[in-house]
Amino acid sequence: KKWGKNIFGGDAFNNVINIGSEKVYSALDIILDEVIEIFHTSPYIHIGADEATIDNLKGDPLAEAMMKKENLDGNVHELYRHFIVRMNDMVKSKNKTMCIWEGFKREGKIEIPKDLIVFEFESLYNLPNHLIEDGYTLVNTSWVPLYVVGTGIEGGWIPRKWEPKKIYSWNMWQFENWYHKSPTSIKPIQLDKTPLVIGAQMCAWEQTDEGEIPSLRRRIPPFVERIWNTEYKVPFDQFYTSLDKSDQKLFTYATTFAGGGGSSCGYKLSGGDCKFMNEFQEVACDTYLQNFPGTP
Repeated sequence: KKWGKNIFGGDAFNNVINIGSEKVYSALDIILDEVIEIFHTSPYIHIGADEATIDNLKGDPLAEAMMKKENLDGNVHELYRHFIVRMNDMVKSKNKTMCIWEGFKREGKIEIPKDLIVFEFESLYNLPNHLIEDGYTLVNTSWVPLYVVGTGIEGGWIPRKWEPKKIYSWNMWQFENWYHKSPTSIKPIQLDKTPLVIGAQMCAWEQTDEGEIPSLRRRIPPFVERIWNTEYKVPFDQFYTSLDKSDQKLFTYATTFAGGGGSSCGYKLSGGDCKFMNEFQEVACDTYLQNFPGTP
């Protein structure tokens, strides 16, 4: 294993920072302060902490020294749990609540604290029913049907996204994955309603900028309907008819002195229907006419 030269002790190929290095923790402390300064109104900080190739830390002198110091029996996965605990203490010291992706296993010598929030996405490393049984707070980010991936990417990995009707049939306590190693690929896990699932998140990854808004435009409404209206549910056809009407009203517009460039591009990407414009800058008129030819 060959570590990079930066203080994080790794590179994109290794896919893990050197969590045995004190310099890394010092750097993360500074980064947290900078992030908090920008997002100062948020009570939450999400540190990721998933899909790291922890085994690459084996044999690293700094990692080995920290495992010895913390009595971790040379287990790099216990070092990973130690990292989560230490980062949670760091985030709490800044009066924030830490969020992480599902990544730690249920079994482990070091106990993962219950005062963080777990974003459950794969139902692979730690199952949602086990996390609830163990008293963790969850945000449902179930791969199926809440991921929107690969729109506009030619020759890349297979686009994975689910139609509005599938999203509408989901509920906030249901977890499913397409990945064959997850047990939810065979049978979704349906939890009883519990206040420990505090919400849900739709995730859009690895898409072109042109594909982002169109891929989400008809998926976000049924998603938010399922998390805002968990008790009352109208038939999908009725819901979608209402969505058609509101969508048409929302994206049919006239513009007055909107600036031309960014606004017209945003409207176009969103699928808007510009009926007329009133601009006094020639460059703005030119941009609008490029995006909406024939607009009066």
